[in-house]
Amino acid sequence: MNWVIVVLMMVPIGIEENAVKIEAFNDKPLVFNSRESCQGHISKNFFALKSFAFHYFDRKYPVQSIACFGKTESI
Repeated sequence: MNWVIVVLMMVPIGIEENAVKIEAFNDKPLVFNSRESCQGHISKNFFALKSFAFHYFDRKYPVQSIACFGKTESI
């Protein structure tokens, strides 16, 4: 199974979009072969991922969590 990074945001009730799935970086796929390698990437790049998601949501909402999900799982 392949794994991707998902950043969940703290958005108010009623806001439909509450997460961003990160599948690429610098036009290269950012997909992992194991949950452990995905989590390692999060650990090494936590602040960059947090900053990306914060700006993706126009700096309106704080990050709630960053996690790895299997690509076949519904996110």
